[in-house]
Amino acid sequence: MLQSDATYLVGKYSWLPSSGLPQLLPLALILLVLVVRGKPLPTRGAIVQRTLGIAPRPRNVLIPTTVGAACAVLGILTLSGEWRNGLATSLIFSVIALSSVVVTGFAGQVSLAQLPLAGVAAFSSAVSPAEPDCLPSRALARRRLARW
Repeated sequence: MLQSDATYLVGKYSWLPSSGLPQLLPLALILLVLVVRGKPLPTRGAIVQRTLGIAPRPRNVLIPTTVGAACAVLGILTLSGEWRNGLATSLIFSVIALSSVVVTGFAGQVSLAQLPLAGVAAFSSAVSPAEPDCLPSRALARRRLARW
């Protein structure tokens, strides 16, 4: 909601920066919460008494994982154009979000390392010479077959 207000204000006032202000608000809120509520890291050699909470072991993981992966693969193979791009983008962001959840859950800290790695991967896949509306794996397979 704050992002939409910032977008409105950027359009209304010309002295505000034309790009980046709506994206700055979530970052500023996260940093503010970390500064206000965050605790400093223990010093080297300090003994930490608290442990992480115990999470129950998941049950029945195989069937939902298999069905979800099959639907994703089926969607990638059968959809075309904007639908395929939308599905691929959703899958990429879900992997990034899940990796952030795993790091936060195990370490108890917010790690933003996944985002630069995802940006480098996106940049490298964007500048690689591939056919439009083609999966990168297909383009790589065609290149390898062309070498034979």
